[in-house]
Amino acid sequence: MIASDAAIIGGWKIGDIAVCSPDAGENLDDVTIVEGLGLVDLAIDVHAAQWGTLSRLVASTEAGLVDGGVAIDEFTVLIVGDDSLRVVGVGSVWMVSQHDDGVLVSTLGA
Repeated sequence: MIASDAAIIGGWKIGDIAVCSPDAGENLDDVTIVEGLGLVDLAIDVHAAQWGTLSRLVASTEAGLVDGGVAIDEFTVLIVGDDSLRVVGVGSVWMVSQHDDGVLVSTLGA
């Protein structure tokens, strides 16, 4: 997650609204986004299917905290190359982007 411009480091609520399980909050209540290393220009959340953090990325995108990003399952890696993305491992990479009607979610399978 720290490779991104905007690193989602934890939290489970935005305002008074729960957006994922408190167990996925990494000891933070409010969704917390800090400056990452800037190696990729999108937000990254992790443990997507296993901890239910995809909803945190969706809610963060809809609230305008991030412009969108990817949520990556455990034992899965997203390889970013020149004009290409590749997924390796046993899970999926969930792509979240802003859309005219809200938020669009799609997957890249391994």
